[in-house]
Amino acid sequence: MGMEFPAVDAAIALLEKAIKTKPKDTKKRADLHKKANESLKALDKHMADAEATFKKNLDATTRILEEAFGVASSEAKLFDREIVRHLRRAVKLSKEVDRPKDWTVDFGKAAKTVADWDPKAEGVEELEQGIKFLKSGVKAIDTGMAAHRKEELECNAMVDEALKDLYELDDAKLKEAVEPYLTRYRGFFHPPG
Repeated sequence: MGMEFPAVDAAIALLEKAIKTKPKDTKKRADLHKKANESLKALDKHMADAEATFKKNLDATTRILEEAFGVASSEAKLFDREIVRHLRRAVKLSKEVDRPKDWTVDFGKAAKTVADWDPKAEGVEELEQGIKFLKSGVKAIDTGMAAHRKEELECNAMVDEALKDLYELDDAKLKEAVEPYLTRYRGFFHPPG
């Protein structure tokens, strides 16, 4: 099951409406072209910003795990090393999580292609190509997210193991030092409450 993108669906509906509009109805076509251009520019910016935020959050979670690993490594006693092993593995897995790269490039292509369309012309190839780019962009994100989810779950399982180890320890100082990091990490994946 893919992700839902209401803004993409709205842009496609707008493009389909422009495709169905008769060439002699130039005012209506021009209005739809203007709306489609605005919609696609906003969508392209939104998707690029979302991709950047997603990368930033992935990097932040990796840093949090690295900090937790560093604290646990320095604070853990010899018998408490299992948590260190799990955190080391979690850091490694977090670094291996694919960062989004060019997931949203098709949205920019769609915006450019549709902007090149002449509403007074007979043809609508640019609009049809714009729809293809939008659908391709959604597919790229769905594919990337599917791979990401698998990697994220593996990393989260290792963090859960580290938390389990932490709660089983009799070392209050270690718990106090490491728990805030793991709580912050889990905050990225679990809503508060």
